[in-house]
Amino acid sequence: FFEDLGAHGLRPGEFSTLLLIGRNPGIRQGLLAQTLRIKPAHMTKLIRSFEDRHLVERTIPDHDRRSVELSLTQAGRDFIEEHRAGFARHETNLRSPLSASELQTLKQLLRKYVGFD
Repeated sequence: FFEDLGAHGLRPGEFSTLLLIGRNPGIRQGLLAQTLRIKPAHMTKLIRSFEDRHLVERTIPDHDRRSVELSLTQAGRDFIEEHRAGFARHETNLRSPLSASELQTLKQLLRKYVGFD
């Protein structure tokens, strides 16, 4: 992973966070932190670092001024597309001991664990 994306200063969890934001445009920052089990203060720092790199933008919706919605910028979407293959290679290397059936079971269990099912 670090060979592919380390030069960009990203860790695997940070890239995964970008992927989640990209797949869920407008996701509330609090919900993202809760889902990933990241302390709100740490999530704020992470999102601020993404903003500094122009990968993510925060919006405060008019209907709920207390929440913050997250979306990828065009640069963020481009970054994900450019590095998705490297991240996929990393995932493939991590799961090499698992069969396709075991991998599917793992994904289902993880989705259930975090409440996506």
